Amino acid sequence: MVRRESEYSGTLQDVLSGLVKKELNTSWRHSTPLDIVHSRKTLYPAYRHSPLFAQRYRLATNYLLKLRSDAEVEKLKRELVGKMFEDMAYMVTATRCLESETVLSPESTLAFVRHIYPTQPVVEYIFGRSLAHRYVPDGFGVAQTPEGNWAITTLYEYTVYPHHRFDQVSQELIWYKSDVPQLFDHAATRFVVPEGSFPGVKDVETVPFTADNFGDFVNGVYNYSPFDSDDAPLTYLQEWVREQSAQADKLDGVDVIWIETFPV
Repeated sequence: MVRRESEYSGTLQDVLSGLVKKELNTSWRHSTPLDIVHSRKTLYPAYRHSPLFAQRYRLATNYLLKLRSDAEVEKLKRELVGKMFEDMAYMVTATRCLESETVLSPESTLAFVRHIYPTQPVVEYIFGRSLAHRYVPDGFGVAQTPEGNWAITTLYEYTVYPHHRFDQVSQELIWYKSDVPQLFDHAATRFVVPEGSFPGVKDVETVPFTADNFGDFVNGVYNYSPFDSDDAPLTYLQEWVREQSAQADKLDGVDVIWIETFPV
């Protein structure tokens, strides 16, 4: 855990305006055709060929190329599942959102929350960062008011298993409204979950796949190389590292005698 000052300057309106402009230049809403996010058959390939996925896979590979405990390997799996779902949920919401609303990426959302609470300690994870003592949503929906000011319209929470999160996130929104009422006064929460989760519950949006579909996708990523190459799948990397470590342990303390041979 480290403490960092915010890298942004200016008022909250200035920072929010800058983040929205950045988002409009890079958002999946503009770079991804709308029909791609309607079906897992098109969304999965689009994600697997995206720079986001390549970055996650590279981080996972580097992590597993070092000797890890079983608990550390399970931690990687959990974080990778959460990050991949977050990525695809962001692609869906940023593409579907209303013309009057811009959805900030998880990274831009964290950047804005850090500006609200610039002295909060930052927690490092395998695939990203968060704040130690403040709830950071997965996304903010941002829109301009009739007066031309920026305001937060939506707190997005992307989660595969949202059972215990509804009340908690609603309470966190109350804190945001208390701390920054001029920005959050009219904001609402919205959960983005797999199909079939909480039918009939308001303030829920779904991605075009079920939790079981997503589980199959994750297993494919972990157990098979997702690229058209001979790269070793993630599941093999740690096995290989452990085999190499075990062989090194066997040699540890053993005197190796080098015999020089000469041609006859």
